[in-house]
Amino acid sequence: MPIRGIILLSIRQQNILKFIIIQYTNTVLPVGSEYIAQNAKLNVSPATIRKELIELESNGYITRPHTSAGSIPLDKGYRFYVENAEKLSLKQSITSDEKNFVLNQLSQASQDLETFVAYSVETLAGLVGNMAIVTIPKYKVPKIQYLQLIPLKGVFVVLVLVLEHNDVRQKLVRLNSVVDSINLQLISNTLNNYLIGLTLKEIKSKEILIDNISNLIISDVIDILKEEELAKSYDHKIDGLLNLINQPEFTENTMFRTILQEIENGTLVRSVLAEISDSTEVVKVIIGQEIRKDDVLPLSLVIANYGIPNYVTGSLCAIGPTRMQYRKTIDGVQFMASAMSESMQSTLHF
Repeated sequence: MPIRGIILLSIRQQNILKFIIIQYTNTVLPVGSEYIAQNAKLNVSPATIRKELIELESNGYITRPHTSAGSIPLDKGYRFYVENAEKLSLKQSITSDEKNFVLNQLSQASQDLETFVAYSVETLAGLVGNMAIVTIPKYKVPKIQYLQLIPLKGVFVVLVLVLEHNDVRQKLVRLNSVVDSINLQLISNTLNNYLIGLTLKEIKSKEILIDNISNLIISDVIDILKEEELAKSYDHKIDGLLNLINQPEFTENTMFRTILQEIENGTLVRSVLAEISDSTEVVKVIIGQEIRKDDVLPLSLVIANYGIPNYVTGSLCAIGPTRMQYRKTIDGVQFMASAMSESMQSTLHF
């Protein structure tokens, strides 16, 4: 669900919120007003700080476990922090050494897509210190390049469907009656005349009525293309699970078990992939309760797309606690996406 009610904060409130988030990110400890007054360089008294903290708390940016406790950021506070990164002077945090490491890792990846993605997801997880998911890039909206019907025994044939970029899919088809190889070739030729160059959407929009056998094959072609489009966002690799579950807030038994269970049963990954498939932004940040899940976990996602636009694309995502180092993670994901795109264009065969 979206985080609502972001309001204008005073410069002092912004600086206090920024200080609390940075301190809490580094220590996982509530930040007290005395500590803020002594270390935030705001030149105001602890009493003034406490007054501002009450305001921030009442507006939902921070919380305090009890009156005398220090402050902890809430999702709304993190959202303000992310949206105002430039105003808050949050500097880029990916070093030249880290960039060189990424480029070196990607240069070692083979021209095989699966190996390329495996190197990439491992590199991303190490770069941002969180869990990472990278989807295997897919061609945009597969088109039919060619089909062939191969006779087997009796009423069974193999439908061989060659998609654009030479992706081959096969399906066993049972016909209503036996058809000899000569007539199967004629049916193949007829279907090629109708279907070559078409996408799933284009096939479904046409009323193609030939004969019973051809219409049966067209139905199977549609099924294959549906499966291809459905699988587009779900073929992926994961790395850095230990980075996630070793975070201090997840070492508590109940939370640890919940996250492991959601990873094992696929709930967390499905939620992440749903967010990835909808992402059209350069970098998309989703915080805590913004993730479309029935139960809310203290996690944030940083998502970007990579590849060759309008040709072959995939997505990458860093998953960490809401207390993640947002500037470093955003910069890391953005740099990885850019480096992966350049690598695909220069070294992989498409």
